[in-house]
Amino acid sequence: MDEIVKVSGFSKYHFIRIFKHEIGLGLKEHIQSHRLTMAAKLLLSSKFSIMDIALYCRFESQEAFTREFKKVYTLPTGKYRRAINQLVTTNEVNDMQTNQQIPGWIVTGTAPGKFEAAFDREVFFQRNKIGRFKKHQHRIGDK
Repeated sequence: MDEIVKVSGFSKYHFIRIFKHEIGLGLKEHIQSHRLTMAAKLLLSSKFSIMDIALYCRFESQEAFTREFKKVYTLPTGKYRRAINQLVTTNEVNDMQTNQQIPGWIVTGTAPGKFEAAFDREVFFQRNKIGRFKKHQHRIGDK
């Protein structure tokens, strides 16, 4: 963080304030989000061990990595890797007549709790329902 601030030419306090205003996250939170996104990609696209990914993404330990990963992706790292790989390798049949959550689909990313995946009741493609992602509507006072 100190290196980034030094390059910016601003004081540390001013840079952090501007960064949070422009990005919507603090610098540390943004870096953490980037590290977790990179780790999620490595879990899906490589055969590296979870420990190797944790160290490559600069987590202090596998436990710290798994704890932070689970906060964002709602699954521990090993279970996430198995679940996503299973989804990619299986061809599930979806019930197109209901508006239930799409079987086999999970919402991941940096804010999975803010979205849901479901079939759209009104939009069709070639006479088939399509899946959609929808942002949850939060009421005042919700967190």
